Amino acid sequence: MEEVDAAILMKLELLALNHVLLSDNINCDNKDLSNALRIRKIRQEKYKSHNENEYECHEGLAEYTALKVLANNAINHKIVNAIILNKIENALKNDTYTHSYAYVTGPAYGFILDEISSDWKNEVMSGVTMNEILLKNVNLDNTDEPSIFLEEITKYYDSKDFINKEYERLNLLKQEEQAMKDKFKDSQLLYIRNNGVNFTYNPNEKVIMFDGLGTIYKSMRLSGDFGTVETNDGIIVTSDWRYFILPYNEDTTNDLNLSETYQIMKVDDNKSELVSE
Repeated sequence: MEEVDAAILMKLELLALNHVLLSDNINCDNKDLSNALRIRKIRQEKYKSHNENEYECHEGLAEYTALKVLANNAINHKIVNAIILNKIENALKNDTYTHSYAYVTGPAYGFILDEISSDWKNEVMSGVTMNEILLKNVNLDNTDEPSIFLEEITKYYDSKDFINKEYERLNLLKQEEQAMKDKFKDSQLLYIRNNGVNFTYNPNEKVIMFDGLGTIYKSMRLSGDFGTVETNDGIIVTSDWRYFILPYNEDTTNDLNLSETYQIMKVDDNKSELVSE
């Protein structure tokens, strides 16, 4: 979900979901719910490679379950509903949704399904996705062509200014992405072998696919036998997860703390590797 249009469609879906959860009457005829699912349908038809529904059932259902435990009476249910609404509000500011959307849509759609389907959890356990259950229970308005529908939805939620600003902001980020790619193309690269390396990253940061080699994360912290590495200057995780790759020259701002038994060995003009002495 790294494409600008995909992110914008996600934001529109979240706007619709926000209105669903603010409603006093959540049912199969809820217009905002129909809008949210139609927006999702348009996104999934345009970006078929994204396994949204499966990831949502895996990660989102766990988030739903944790919140459901808290919603053990009417007062706590309202508190949990407010928590989910706050998640949506925060998610509307995200640059990307690839690693984070399920933690928002999962509990949101889970609590909605509680209102419209008594058996949905059993269906999910049997392999049916939340999205499939929602589409089975909610009638979508497919009257208008997608482009017309989305234009009307933007007006309906009074979100034209917000969407335009997000388009501008996300397109600017695209330019920054290219600059990040160029940094790796123009720099000496430091390879760190993934021998059980522990790593943490910010799931709300946009990731960048890099020329078939792997995925660039803007910031990450690594720790292992070699020591620790912290970077806000970009790091590639190779597609096979065998290596972490850092730009490595005087212009980078990596915080590299090596243990005494490791050193950086230059392999050639473009590549260095972290090796044990």
